[in-house]
Amino acid sequence: MLSAFDLIAILLVLTVVLGWTNHRFIRLPHTIKLLVMGLGASLMLIGVELPNVLLYEDLAGTIRKIDF
Repeated sequence: MLSAFDLIAILLVLTVVLGWTNHRFIRLPHTIKLLVMGLGASLMLIGVELPNVLLYEDLAGTIRKIDF
């Protein structure tokens, strides 16, 4: 199982890669980039099903622990 640190690191790397790609090649406005990045991250968490890796459930459990 992935820890909260691992999940945050994966999302941070995804953010940096998409930000660099947008800045270098696509040149979309930042608001649209954030929307696309959020959509991609959510689809990745829901769609990726590797054996013994439950990203969506781990992230949902971590978010439930936060006292909003």
